[in-house]
Parts: sequence; structure tokens; C-alpha cells
Amino acid sequence: MKQQDIWQDIYTQGQQLNRYPWDSVVSFLFACKPDKPRAETRILEVGCGAGNNLWFAAREGFNVTGIDFSAAAIEYAKSRFDEEHLKGNFVVGSFDQLPEEEKCFDLIIDRGALVCAPLSEVRHAIEHIHKLLDVNGKFLFTPFSQEHSCFDKDLCDEDFYLTITQGPLKKVGKLSFINEEIIRELFSQGWKIHSLRHISDDEKAQESDYHHAEYRVIVEKIK
Repeated sequence: MKQQDIWQDIYTQGQQLNRYPWDSVVSFLFACKPDKPRAETRILEVGCGAGNNLWFAAREGFNVTGIDFSAAAIEYAKSRFDEEHLKGNFVVGSFDQLPEEEKCFDLIIDRGALVCAPLSEVRHAIEHIHKLLDVNGKFLFTPFSQEHSCFDKDLCDEDFYLTITQGPLKKVGKLSFINEEIIRELFSQGWKIHSLRHISDDEKAQESDYHHAEYRVIVEKIK
């Protein structure tokens, strides 16, 4: 099954319909928002899912756009915005399909969406995100680390991309896992790395120990 079909099924079944923002996104918005009115600050989330992060941003007065290839997720986000009289632009599809006039964002968010693609596609995605950002715009990138307990080097391909067969991520199909060397290579041209954090967390309450590991990367488009 294709990744987009997996996620369409997940959202259609009512799973992953998160209603509240991730703390990493909240911190990013307030640390990196430009010095101009919020209504003029344009935010894009790639793989926005149910729109929970953009719901928060819209309530704070930002100009928000979300894109996701799950029609069910976008329908949910639109419905919630309508019910709460919030403004937002939501698109079904791949973010590289955004029209040219949309390519002037101040902030772009990836909260665990690009990890659903192989590294070669992640690289292409970041190149396109660079085009979507205004100069000095900032991008939040949150990939899984190769220290994650779901990563198995022996099972992944050359893109560090593998099907998850155990643990809490096993229902989401394939995921990519990267390391600091890859991150620095991805952002070596036209970017400035502002923050590169490695987040590790051990879960001991499950039947078997589970180690979560991810990066939280904030970069700025410099040219």
C-alpha cells in the first residue's frame, strides 16, 4: 500500500485527529516569528494532517496554509476552522504543487511528515521548501533519529527507509531515519542552521522498553 493510502485510511478511521499543537511547533512559532504583524506573517505546514498546529497559529492571529495528501485530514481541518470561525487555506496534495503566488512564506513547519518519505525525496522536499520560503524565512524540521528503537540498519535500504514492523510506529508504513551528518549535508547550501537538537526519551511502562529519538532542527534561508 502506498504511503498516502495508509494515511488516508488512518484519518478516515478517525485516528491521528490531533486537536492540539505540538510543543516543538509552539516554541518554534514564538521564537522565530518575524518582526511584523501576525496577520502578515505567512506560515505553511507541509503534511499538516488534521490542522492541529495551524489551528493554534490561526488562533494566535497568523496567516496559515496547510497541505496534506490525505483528503480526510484536510476535510477535518477545514470543518474545524469553519466551526470556530478561523481563517486558513488548506490544500489536498503535495506541497510542491502549490502555485507560484504561494511561494513567499515566513515560516514553514514539518512536524514528522517528511519522515514518511525516503531520504532522496526528503532531499528534494527541502530543496523545494527553500524555494517556498522568503529570504530569512525559517524552517522547522523534525526527523526521526537513527538512535530510535524502530530503526534497524539491516532492514533499511540505501535511503535509510524501512517498513516498521514493531513498536508504536508499526501502523504508519515506511519511515526514514537520519543522523547529524545527513542533516548537515541537507542544509549545507543556502541555509544557516540556528538550532540542532537531538531529543531522546525512554518509555519503560510498555511490555518492552521503547526508545524514542528525533531531531529538532531550525534553519534559516540565507539566499
